Amino acid sequence: MAGFITGLILGIATGILLVYLFFRLFFFRIFFLEDKSPFSFIDTCDALRVEAEKNNWKVPMVHDLQETMLKWGKKISQFRIYEFCKPEFAYEILSNDAEKLAASLMPCRIAVFERKDGKTYVSLMNPKMISLFAGGIISRTMKNAACEMEAIISKALGK
Repeated sequence: MAGFITGLILGIATGILLVYLFFRLFFFRIFFLEDKSPFSFIDTCDALRVEAEKNNWKVPMVHDLQETMLKWGKKISQFRIYEFCKPEFAYEILSNDAEKLAASLMPCRIAVFERKDGKTYVSLMNPKMISLFAGGIISRTMKNAACEMEAIISKALGK
């Protein structure tokens, strides 16, 4: 019996360790998406906005982090965060009390930034992955938003 309990404890500990290592090693690759843009920073920003608006997405806010950080005495490369919102998707979450807890994930944010190599990159949280942990309306809405955002980014980057 003692051998069984020892084996059970070791099995559980090993399982916990493996899950921890998996998430430690792959978390950012799983939960965040990144694409290199073939275009300049400004052209990438413009293309994303145009494609979003073509697909009935709104751009309620753009955060220029380079400008903001400069105000605080910190110099960084060009960096903007775009907030994209599709009112139909937002309504599905915001009109249901049980779904409002997902509002902190809204609107969809896309970062556009330059790295030291001078190349422009686009990144965002992976809503498809997040949707796997939700259910019902939240899951469906996030999957639909993810599909549309992926298409917008692909078209904007000429893929």
